[in-house]
Amino acid sequence: MPFIHVSEMGHERAYEIKDAINDVGRSEANAVFLKDIDVSRKHCQIVREGAAWVLRDLNSRNGVYVNGVKVANHPLRDGDVIHIAKAVLTFREARPDSGTRRGAKTTVKKIGELCVERGILSQNDLLAALEIQKQTRQKLGEIVTTRGLVPPDKFIETLSEQLNTPWIDLEKYDLAKDTLALFPRSKALLWCAIPVFYFRETKKLVVAMTDPGNFQFIQEMEFYTYCNIEVMLAAREDILKAIQKHYPATEPEDELSRNALLETVRVGIPKGEEKGEEESEDRAISKLVHLILEEAIRAEASDVHI
Repeated sequence: MPFIHVSEMGHERAYEIKDAINDVGRSEANAVFLKDIDVSRKHCQIVREGAAWVLRDLNSRNGVYVNGVKVANHPLRDGDVIHIAKAVLTFREARPDSGTRRGAKTTVKKIGELCVERGILSQNDLLAALEIQKQTRQKLGEIVTTRGLVPPDKFIETLSEQLNTPWIDLEKYDLAKDTLALFPRSKALLWCAIPVFYFRETKKLVVAMTDPGNFQFIQEMEFYTYCNIEVMLAAREDILKAIQKHYPATEPEDELSRNALLETVRVGIPKGEEKGEEESEDRAISKLVHLILEEAIRAEASDVHI
């Protein structure tokens, strides 16, 4: 299956080209999402025409360049380099065996086998843990660490080796408030992840998470923060402790933001409407819109259609 390799703001990622028409641009709904402000929301398309793939510019403001030449409609070949604003895209007819994202598996050995090889888990304990896994569908790491078969730090070290992803001991770091503010407590719990380091110039955000292979969560983080996400591995217990330590449970940051938005909506209601005065048609519509916005904020809706 063809894919597009994207290099943008010091970060690299890949998108599979699955559909007959694949939009490219700054909208998060696109098949290929770019973050550069000079990219149009729908900048261009990659379209299947028979057995070939064609790049079409959608009358974008800054144009599209393939191999240094500005194009409007261009048949793509393997290895073509596409420039869109500051983003560099490479078209490939097939994905190579190794992943383009840091954190992809680079070994066929299973984590249980690695634990046995390193002498931190016996073969009998591994077989017993695998039987428990069949019954409970828990992850092997959760089984062997919670039952005391493998020390959590040793398991994380081994998992780090398997995934070729660095691991971090969160207890040794004092996380900055501006970094933690990049996503709220609710998202941290949902993704079981926490922001660790933020590099403002390159918009790179280093995140500690339990499952660096969960590319859906990583993409959600990128969409939410507009940062280039680099992943580090951390134990689930350590991440939950860090969330508890750094995010107030009684008034999470997302709740504060939501309350502020609600107050803004209330302030925006025209005077007299809350006192039962006779409403004109315009005021009635205005009030309805404010009520819809207030309900959307409470429901944490991602978008509102009026």
